[in-house]
Amino acid sequence: MSDFPAAIAGGDRSFLEQRSAREDVAALGISGLRLGTVAAFDADRGLGSVEAAGGAVLGFHSTAISDGSREIADGCKVSFVIGAALGGRYEAGSLTPLEVSQAGR
Repeated sequence: MSDFPAAIAGGDRSFLEQRSAREDVAALGISGLRLGTVAAFDADRGLGSVEAAGGAVLGFHSTAISDGSREIADGCKVSFVIGAALGGRYEAGSLTPLEVSQAGR
């Protein structure tokens, strides 16, 4: 679990790092469909992060995976939307895998 991003795990990121992350997301804009890659996913907690094509990293919960599977592989290419989350943050929603995972086959 040490690989799990501090932003998702509620880690000890400084205020300036958090502000910088919000500015990265704000630069992307909120409306419209985005493309990105799943950077990390912890199935036990149901939390993950997706890196947008522009470099911003957004958290997501397993309930945001649109196919209802509640699991997604690290490195999977996805489309998603950006939405408002608690605490003035942004999160990824409606994650749709763009490739079929070979896991479990």
